[in-house]
Amino acid sequence: MDKTFPYYRQVALLVRALPYVANEACFALKGGTAINSFMV
Repeated sequence: MDKTFPYYRQVALLVRALPYVANEACFALKGGTAINSFMV
């Protein structure tokens, strides 16, 4: 991914956070025009 891509920082944050969020017992990641994370 090119670092000049407008959403680079947001994607980088998501990639760094996913290992921690994945430890949750109940987690869903919804993709579409945006990626929304839900922790229940």
